[in-house]
Amino acid sequence: MSRLGQKTNSAPNILSDVDFGLEVFKEKIPDNGEDSYLYMFTPDRCIVGVFDGCGGSGAKKYEKFQGKTGAYMASRVVSGAARDWFIESIKGVSSYDVLGLKKKIQEYMTLCQEVGGKTSAIKGSMSKNFPTTASIILMHTDQSSIITTCLWAGDSRCYLLDEDGLKQLTEDDLGGLDAMENLTADGVLTNVISASKDFSLHCKSITLTKPSILFASTDGCFGYFSTPMEFENLLLTTLDSAKNAEGWERGISAVLQDVAGDDFSLSGVAVGFGSFDRLKSMFKERRTLLFDRYIKGLGDKEYEDKTALWNLYKPGYSKHLIVSGE
Repeated sequence: MSRLGQKTNSAPNILSDVDFGLEVFKEKIPDNGEDSYLYMFTPDRCIVGVFDGCGGSGAKKYEKFQGKTGAYMASRVVSGAARDWFIESIKGVSSYDVLGLKKKIQEYMTLCQEVGGKTSAIKGSMSKNFPTTASIILMHTDQSSIITTCLWAGDSRCYLLDEDGLKQLTEDDLGGLDAMENLTADGVLTNVISASKDFSLHCKSITLTKPSILFASTDGCFGYFSTPMEFENLLLTTLDSAKNAEGWERGISAVLQDVAGDDFSLSGVAVGFGSFDRLKSMFKERRTLLFDRYIKGLGDKEYEDKTALWNLYKPGYSKHLIVSGE
């Protein structure tokens, strides 16, 4: 986490409008976690992202990579490709070359496969070479606005959290399952990055109109609750008890360590609040509303009752779920 700048009254600038970055990362098996994350800022743009190596289909181990799995390597290779693409794209251009990012990923994947060579085991027809999800958030200034662009493949997500609540920005590649259904259904990923076959890199952009927290998250963060509302509740309750951004990171991590059954990664940025105290104060009303309307007594409710609450919560949470192709 790093404090990056103070809010100013001038035209938006990423360095001056960004309050702090947010990083939460934990490996279930130390030094063998299959998540990776990315975090980089320049004076007028930034990138954050998470990458979740697919441990089932990517379970092959590679001797030339010290016995690491394809999933472990994939999340790191794609993170590196996104980082290098971002560095190369810093030329004052107001839009991003998404196809260029896809080509960069494919280039790095091909090299990884060439270096890795033969694998130590073949796990069957569902196996893929170096499979991973990707969820990336880019921000840049455009005259008087801050434009946010989301790029993704798989079921890692981009989110927006503002005073109106949590909003999922990216649609999971899970054949149409919504966030509630995904918590119980055995969904199959229909699109992931890999060296085995072509993939889609989805893209969408939104314009920030109020102070916001933007973050990317692997499913280890949001996938072990009984409802999507509980993930927002985790974020807001740990925020309320934190004294600073570092304390918020520690609070989120502590809860997820008790809840999650997998690696978890979250990488994000807070924009436009000016101070951590102001950020906290802006979310107090939302935290109270969320608890009173959706969380209070939730643990004693049957699935049907939880689904009814989800249907009330869903319109606000899903308002940005519009997908565009690569």
